[in-house]
Amino acid sequence: MVNDALQETIYPRVVAILRCQVDEDDEIRSDTDLLTDLGIDSIGQVEICLALEKEFGLRFSIAELRVCTTVDEVVQLVVHTIAGKEAASK
Repeated sequence: MVNDALQETIYPRVVAILRCQVDEDDEIRSDTDLLTDLGIDSIGQVEICLALEKEFGLRFSIAELRVCTTVDEVVQLVVHTIAGKEAASK
């Protein structure tokens, strides 16, 4: 499936952004909790949102990111935003 391939390319980029934001050396998995495991607070969410926008050339609302509790949910947000942008351009 196209989204699966897209997800595979986005996942490591999202993890790299999270690593930079939290200076985390431990393994970051798809089920890693942003608050509990990584300690990302509301200011960190804004920083991650800006980093995601810069990395992917997309716009995200902080409200969209705030509902994401795991790494996988952030990846899914990026995937769906890219898919929505591609569908709108057709």
